[in-house]
Amino acid sequence: MSVAILKTMNPRDVSRVLDRLGGLRRFVSRGDRVLVKPNICAPRSSASGAVTDPELVAELCRLVEECGGKPMVADSPIFPFPARAAFRIAGYADFPKKYGFPRGGDRCDGVPDHGDRPEEGAPHRSGGEA
Repeated sequence: MSVAILKTMNPRDVSRVLDRLGGLRRFVSRGDRVLVKPNICAPRSSASGAVTDPELVAELCRLVEECGGKPMVADSPIFPFPARAAFRIAGYADFPKKYGFPRGGDRCDGVPDHGDRPEEGAPHRSGGEA
């Protein structure tokens, strides 16, 4: 098992960490469906350090796409926290619209996660248009 650590405040530096592990292509191939799990364990702001910053997750999704993978962001908060509240407070409620990547995870509340697909023309990859 390998571990790579990089002290940074820039979400785009995730690629530098992955390069230390041999690059993301070592783990993701064209056509792979990749679940990105950002540790949305409770309704906490990403600024708290309890959940992963949405900017970092979006950057990882862009890198997965560059490798030909199909990223989706999903998580399931611990009981008794409602998933929709946890996603909203953590900054992921508008993730598909803001970053252009699909998000799942609301189903653990027993409520379908309708509308959690990116809109046509939503930004993704390097921030361009879809």
